Amino acid sequence: MASIDIPKTFGALLLGGLFAAILSGVVAVQIVVYFKLYPGDTLRLKSLVLFIWILDTFHTGFVWTALWQYLISYFGSPEKVELIV
Repeated sequence: MASIDIPKTFGALLLGGLFAAILSGVVAVQIVVYFKLYPGDTLRLKSLVLFIWILDTFHTGFVWTALWQYLISYFGSPEKVELIV
């Protein structure tokens, strides 16, 4: 196994996850603003916007599930750094 700098590797994962969560929060605010500003849009368009928000929410959940595996479940196991969750 090659020498891996674990703090830098996991630090990048954590910062990426935090950035993704922040962007997901921005999307949630945009969803609320959209539904307040455009109540007359068609049901089809509203459904599309809601579907995209649901996909984004699931994506954020999957990112944090993977981060939990790497940072909490595999804590102290350097051999798990190269494992793809």
